Amino acid sequence: MGALGVAPTAVAIAPPSVSVSPASPSQAADWTFTFSATPDPLNSLVGFEGGITASAAEAPAAPIASPFVATGLTEGVHYLRVRAVQQDPLTGGTTASDYATASIRVDRTPPEPPTARFVPARPNGTNGWYRSLTIDWSCADPSGAVCPDQVITTARGGGVARQVATDGAGNASAPGVTPAFDFDNGTPLPAIASPSNAARVAGEPTFRWARLTDPTSGNNRFEVYARWSGVSDQIIARAAGNAVQVVRNVRTSPLPEAVSIRWFVRFVDNAGNTRDSAARTFTIDPAPPSAAPAITAGPAGPTRSTTPTFTWSGAEPRFSWDVTAVGGTEPVQEGEGAARQVTLAALPDGEYTFRVSQVTALGAQGPEATQGFSVDTVPPAPPVITGRPANPTATPAAFAWTTETGAFSRWRVSDGAGAVVRGPSDTPATSAGVGALPSGAYTFSVTQVDPAGNVSAPASEAFTVQLPPGVTVAAPNRRTTPLPRLNAARLTPSAGRTVATLRPIFRWKKGPAGTTLYNVQVFRVVKLRVGKAATITKIHSGFPRATRYRSPKKLAPGQCYVWRVWPYTGSSFTAEPLGISNFCVVSAKTIRRNAAKAKARQKARPQAAVARVG
Repeated sequence: MGALGVAPTAVAIAPPSVSVSPASPSQAADWTFTFSATPDPLNSLVGFEGGITASAAEAPAAPIASPFVATGLTEGVHYLRVRAVQQDPLTGGTTASDYATASIRVDRTPPEPPTARFVPARPNGTNGWYRSLTIDWSCADPSGAVCPDQVITTARGGGVARQVATDGAGNASAPGVTPAFDFDNGTPLPAIASPSNAARVAGEPTFRWARLTDPTSGNNRFEVYARWSGVSDQIIARAAGNAVQVVRNVRTSPLPEAVSIRWFVRFVDNAGNTRDSAARTFTIDPAPPSAAPAITAGPAGPTRSTTPTFTWSGAEPRFSWDVTAVGGTEPVQEGEGAARQVTLAALPDGEYTFRVSQVTALGAQGPEATQGFSVDTVPPAPPVITGRPANPTATPAAFAWTTETGAFSRWRVSDGAGAVVRGPSDTPATSAGVGALPSGAYTFSVTQVDPAGNVSAPASEAFTVQLPPGVTVAAPNRRTTPLPRLNAARLTPSAGRTVATLRPIFRWKKGPAGTTLYNVQVFRVVKLRVGKAATITKIHSGFPRATRYRSPKKLAPGQCYVWRVWPYTGSSFTAEPLGISNFCVVSAKTIRRNAAKAKARQKARPQAAVARVG
């Protein structure tokens, strides 16, 4: 029997696998489709049939190849329908797979603006302010739209929130805008000023804090909280939102005495946010000092210093001081501490009262010592010359002038070369004779110095001396201008002194309260000139912390020097030096002689000791 032959049977082929670029959805007009298929083992792959259709039900039969590029696609949904075709090598017939379908969306239309919902729906602060807020955004689009929710966290004062929706094709919507809202979730930190920490006060204190402004919702109020043994934090005082102090106690009973009271200030803004200052303590001690301190230094009348220094004495460990303008009620400057001296910050011209009280260790404040003074920095007008000699004159010239009440005068006479030949001379009078002068041209000038020390511009008048024939007057000595000095009594060596050492020790009185170091500047006098300021040059600048300083370098014998001291108060040097003075060093010959004497004394000491023993 012969073998039985069985004809092969075609196996159905799987639909092609398809990929597309760009990813759908997209704004693109041109798309690339890539596809592939694997025939069954008994057949071979002939190719593909398909194309772009408007629905997923169409069956295009046109041959296509991979990759297939569709161009110029319009907006909307499109489909690529493609199937694989295989051939039976025995029969020559073909079979096709089912269609594979790839849908794409061409989307060039932006989505609608998102819509918003507030969470919570109503303000959760006070006065219509939100303290926390989430914006719940909603958006929809055929290509899928994204519009994330927003959590409002920045204290920006509110306004409106905006959000843009973006669809899957990258189209962005116009922004969605919320209704207006007020938002504030933060507030500044209050800083308390007094009472100072661990302060002792004589009665219920005035609570003070630094000026503070909430830039968002604005200030509402301050609340002072306190607690002590057996009592938890409670409000003891309130103040309006723009206040900087409060003394009113809202308790019906007074605060306890002789116990430590812990207190702090709570700031509340208009949105209801609160923030607490650091805490301090104080103790009430009702027993005040019996005596006022004694003011020992400081202006008691007009002064041209805008930063005067006051000094006082007292038995208590602390002092409280302030300065008020005459006619005012609130201090323009104030302070408290252990210092017995204060240099005031710059004051404008005007009349003031300085007050200082003793404060016990427990903070009780005693009676005040007061001293009135005025700041006057305006120079007076020049004097008016009312009397003068004939011009020319053959007799000793005399002049008269007028000044304001309380002022004194400073006059001088200069020759034709500008050299001072008479004066300068200070006088409380308003007239002066200048003495006999040789024939020649002269200028008389006079200034007035008001009670505060302000110096006016000079009033000047030229005159001529013409002596009769045969009459002569010796020429006056031309005077050199004195070396600079200012408050020289505060400095040692004293002004004008001649020292017998090349390395003198400089000493001075203490600077104003808060002084941490000093700048000592030394100048060498290069040239003394008639009627003009001396020429000086700086040779040294040091920064000692004590009130004494030995010259670190040898000075030159026979030379004169000007020196000054500037106090440093921790943040800057004072506006004026503590003092300016001058001195000279003895000649080299004197130094050699003194050294020889010292050597002789040293040599004689052992011989004297031997003589005493013998």
